[in-house]
Amino acid sequence: MAEQATSIQRIGVIGSGSWGTALAFIASWHEKADMPPVHWWVRREDTRRHLIQTGHNPHYIKGLSLNMDRLKPSSDLQAVIDASDVLLLAVPSAHLDAVLHPGLTGLQDKVFLSAVKGLVTSEHHVPARYLHKVLGVPYGQIGLISGPSHAEEVARTQHTYLTLAALHDEMARALA
Repeated sequence: MAEQATSIQRIGVIGSGSWGTALAFIASWHEKADMPPVHWWVRREDTRRHLIQTGHNPHYIKGLSLNMDRLKPSSDLQAVIDASDVLLLAVPSAHLDAVLHPGLTGLQDKVFLSAVKGLVTSEHHVPARYLHKVLGVPYGQIGLISGPSHAEEVARTQHTYLTLAALHDEMARALA
């Protein structure tokens, strides 16, 4: 696990709602020239085009300017998975099983940081259990991030609190 935690370089974000937008914004802050861009899965192609053209999400946190030099939006989920070591997960729990399903490849090799709240309704699992039981992701590769905060506060870098939890301290430190 220590080897996996220290190799977290390529970040992907799954979801383009408020939390997905906030996490993409925060993840793209890095200014190191050797850091790869953040790959960002957005469900709708028109949203992807708008992001590229304007640097703004047309539906969520509209006033937030995104650094499109550091973000690579895509409507191809498998491409985002393949291009990432760690996946920041921010989709509604009711749709998690439709977005992340057993037909996708390479999920078991990824580290997940889930900001998803609620239950995956088809399985009656919390998101981490769904990732583990249905998709085969080891619990040691799943971290959780939670408030009390709102996506808008995080995106605007207001003083707020986020809690990150993981089974292994090394992974939690690497993700933080």
